[in-house]
Parts: sequence; structure tokens; C-alpha cells
Amino acid sequence: MIKFFRKIRQNSLSEGKTGKYFKYAIGEIVLVVLGILIALQVNNWNEAQKINIIEESILNDLKVEVEANTIALQAVIDDHKESLSATHKLLTYMGDLKKMVNENDSSIVALLYIHQRNTTYDPKLGTLKSIINSGKTEYISNKKLRYQISSLMDIISDANESTNHIQNERPLILYPVFFGVYERQLDGTMITNSQKLFNSSQFMYWLEYLKVMRKEGLEEENDLLKYLQEMTKMIDLEIK
Repeated sequence: MIKFFRKIRQNSLSEGKTGKYFKYAIGEIVLVVLGILIALQVNNWNEAQKINIIEESILNDLKVEVEANTIALQAVIDDHKESLSATHKLLTYMGDLKKMVNENDSSIVALLYIHQRNTTYDPKLGTLKSIINSGKTEYISNKKLRYQISSLMDIISDANESTNHIQNERPLILYPVFFGVYERQLDGTMITNSQKLFNSSQFMYWLEYLKVMRKEGLEEENDLLKYLQEMTKMIDLEIK
């Protein structure tokens, strides 16, 4: 097409038709500009497609990790709910020892075991850290999702605070109480004197402390669970 315009322009110039010459010259320029714009548009489209492919790959990997961490977190929450429930039941015995007397020893031992369970939440963050450290968050077009990815590690840290506090305080508060109520039997075995344990003011302090910390921890863990679930929904929308 450009050669066609150039030939007409040259013929017009040789015939002294300068008006036609300039018209075809302008036409040739317009075609060149249009060609450049189309080429740029195609190039931009190709680049956008490459970015979309990278983004989808990142989001697919992230989704797998987030879903696995969500399942792991739910297991931790369920365990901590059982711990809190056992703590509440032990506190009722502290308030009314007659209730404790009516319980068999195996039930008391089970409650003592369950109440102090302190499962830690250790999510897999390899994909998340890789995305952040490599700067690949820039490939994610959804600004809210980018913010969620950048903030997730801080929220996980907050959700683990109560568990960490309990982990640190348990050997300092609870274990000395247990050691103080162990009794050696004639056959050499050691049993816990439940009556002595439930009369211990330090054990009461521990149960009250644990109740508060566990409740706060569960609130933060449930907030994190909602956060992860929302992330999964947003990732699904972006992938689609």
C-alpha cells in the first residue's frame, strides 16, 4: 500500500501536480503512523497476555498453599476449642468440689490432659514468601489481594501470640502445681491427688489465665480463618 502511494506521489510530482503529491505524501505518513500504532497495540496485547499467564500461575500456586493452611488452621482451632471447653469444666470443679468427687479419675485425667493442649499453628509459607521476596506481587492486578498477601504474615503472627504466651507460661505456672500434687503409691506408681490439685490457688490462677488467653487466641485465629477464606475467594475470582 505504501509503495502504491509512493508511485502515485512520484507520478504527480513528475507531472507537476504538487497538490496531489502532498495529499499522497500525507496519506503515506498516515499509513506509516497507523502501522506503528497497530504494531504497538499488538505488542502491548502480547505483553499483557504474558503478564496474565504469569499472574495466573502465581495465583494457582498461592491458592494451593492458602487452602492447605486453611485446613491446618481449622484443625488448630478445633483443638483449642476442646482445650477451652475442658478448662471451663475444670473451673466448675474448682467452684464446686462436690461435682469433681462425682467424676471418675479417668475423666479428670482426660480433662487435665485436654485443657493444657496447646497446638501451634505452623503454616507453609514458601509460595507467599517467594512472591513477596521476588517482587511478583506487582503481577497481581487486584490491589486488595496484593494488600492481603503483603499483610498475611503479620496477621498470622498476631493469631499465634496467645499460643506462644501459653507455651511460655505453662512450665512456669502449671508444671510446679502438678509436681506438688503427685503422690507415690506403694507399688511405686505416681498419681495426681485431685483433691489437693483442685484446692490449689495456683491451679485456679492457671485456669483463669488459660481461659482468658485461649479465648483471645480463638478470636484471633477465627479472624485469620476468615481472612484466608476471603483470600481464596478473591483468588478464584481472579483466576476465572
